[in-house]
Amino acid sequence: MKIQNKLILSFLAIVCLFLIAGLMITANVMQMTALESQVSKEYAINKEAVRYDEGARQLQVGVYLYLQGNTEMGNQLITEGRQQMASSRENLNGLLTDQGMISDLGEISGLETKVSGISDNIITISDSSQSNRAALLNQRLATLQARIEALNLRLSNLVDRTNNDLLSAIQTSKQNGEKTVLLTLGVIMATFVLALFIAWFIARQLTRPIRRLTEIADKVSLGNLEHDITIDSDDEIGDLSESFRRMINAFKMMDAMSRESEEGEVRP
Repeated sequence: MKIQNKLILSFLAIVCLFLIAGLMITANVMQMTALESQVSKEYAINKEAVRYDEGARQLQVGVYLYLQGNTEMGNQLITEGRQQMASSRENLNGLLTDQGMISDLGEISGLETKVSGISDNIITISDSSQSNRAALLNQRLATLQARIEALNLRLSNLVDRTNNDLLSAIQTSKQNGEKTVLLTLGVIMATFVLALFIAWFIARQLTRPIRRLTEIADKVSLGNLEHDITIDSDDEIGDLSESFRRMINAFKMMDAMSRESEEGEVRP
């Protein structure tokens, strides 16, 4: 194999090493990005669950303010609470993928409908002039209190679960981030070491026979022809070694012929 081909192959090997390292790092970064996206999603779910709970409490406070005579503030809180619950419920329907949480949201939505219905009924009775208005209000308020407690309990459980899911996602993302950094550094170091080894090996394969030929050439130039060239290579260095062998053999033949000629001249 020619030296040029060896250099090309070694270059391709180094490129492949860096390509593999790049793919490994990219895969880890993509995994980390996916986990960060999951954290963002869990944060959004938790935020909407909290807003849903806040909307329910606004509705509850609005009803009680209305009954106490603060109808303007009561109506405002009731309207805002309903709008906030409706908005959060819609957003959660688009965010949730866990079937258990989706089922819980459906039950919460049913409780929300019941709370809204009894709230409207209480306001209607409050605005009426029925003789038994106070008794009806007490009855409806007791019903509202029970339904609100049930709604608040389910919403509190939903918020707690989304909090736990968010904390778990953050912890997983943090651990994965640390692993990704360590793995990335390890891959970079391993790739660098392997690339250096390949470069050193190829350089050694090329320079060692050249250095050996240089030493022999120096000795031959001083007249020492008793050297055997044992370099066996199928590249240009091998061709150079063969040329050195022929050159040394030619010097040996010329030296032998010179000695025979000198001996012939001395004999007469």
